[in-house]
Amino acid sequence: MPKLQELLGAGSIPESEMKAFYEANKARMPPGMTYDQVKPQLEQFMQSQKVGNTARQKIAELETIEVDEIELA
Repeated sequence: MPKLQELLGAGSIPESEMKAFYEANKARMPPGMTYDQVKPQLEQFMQSQKVGNTARQKIAELETIEVDEIELA
C-alpha cells in the first residue's frame, strides 16, 4: 500500500528548507544540538506538516466539486 505522502504527491523536504528551518528555530532547539543531530526529527516533523497541508488542500478542492460532476462507475 502506498504511503499517504505518495498518494498526495507531497514529495520530500529539500535539505535547504530543513537547514533554513533549523537556523530560524535554533534558539528553540535543545542547547548544543547540531543540525545533523536533529535532522531526522526535523525531516519527520516537516514531512508530516507538508502531508497535512497537502491533505487539507485536496479536501478543500474536493469540497468544491458539484455532485453532478462526479461520474459514478
